[in-house]
Amino acid sequence: MEGIEEKRKAAMTWLKRAMSDFAKITELIDCPVDELPTGTVCYYCKQFVKRSLKAFLSANGKYFDENYDCEILSYSCEQIDRDFS
Repeated sequence: MEGIEEKRKAAMTWLKRAMSDFAKITELIDCPVDELPTGTVCYYCKQFVKRSLKAFLSANGKYFDENYDCEILSYSCEQIDRDFS
């Protein structure tokens, strides 16, 4: 069983990755509209959401497969906190 410190470290690792994605999104959306790489922005947005959900699950000591999609991760978060519904 994971202790509080291990959960915190795992959550912080995922949050750091999520914030790195967010920084990239912020950088990309400063492009002129006609040059905006929408596919790349969407990719980083999805990564940001997935990594944020993984941080929440990690903080709560819940296992997840790193390949889970947003829907499965969100459902898992909802089992912990109904505000995810």
